Amino acid sequence: MKKCWAIVFFLGLACSREPMALRKQLHDHWTLQQEGALESIPAQVPGTVHLDLFRQGIIDDPFWEDNERKQGWIEEENWLYRTVFDLSEEEWSFSNMELVFEGLDTYAEVRLNDSLILTANNMFRSWTVEVKKLLKRQDNVLEIRFLSPIQYHAQTVAEHPHRLPSGNE
Repeated sequence: MKKCWAIVFFLGLACSREPMALRKQLHDHWTLQQEGALESIPAQVPGTVHLDLFRQGIIDDPFWEDNERKQGWIEEENWLYRTVFDLSEEEWSFSNMELVFEGLDTYAEVRLNDSLILTANNMFRSWTVEVKKLLKRQDNVLEIRFLSPIQYHAQTVAEHPHRLPSGNE
């Protein structure tokens, strides 16, 4: 009997094709870092950059008055979420292990132990990646780099022959 194991991120699902599955949620011990910054802050997963910055007192309530407009700089930056996790003997014994992501908004690069395992481009779908060959018993590093949509599309906008109105100007 094959065993299956899935690491669950953002309320994902365990592997359903196998007769036996174990679900482990990786919602603890996350940090958030603005790309290029030296320091990181505690983060909640599932969550958002704005809420993590607000919880740490870095920004004011984004839902109050015109704070959202003042915080437009956030969407112009790339953000790194990071966690480190270990596997138990039981977890390590499973022959299949998958990372399941249910909601990566929107452009994201996911690395596991320094290997790029996923390039996401759609918030409205789930992503599943087989990762058994990349995992270790201890000190697995999972990093998610959320790319600024402004930076991501800057060249396309610059090359367009006409200026198009946008809601984020």
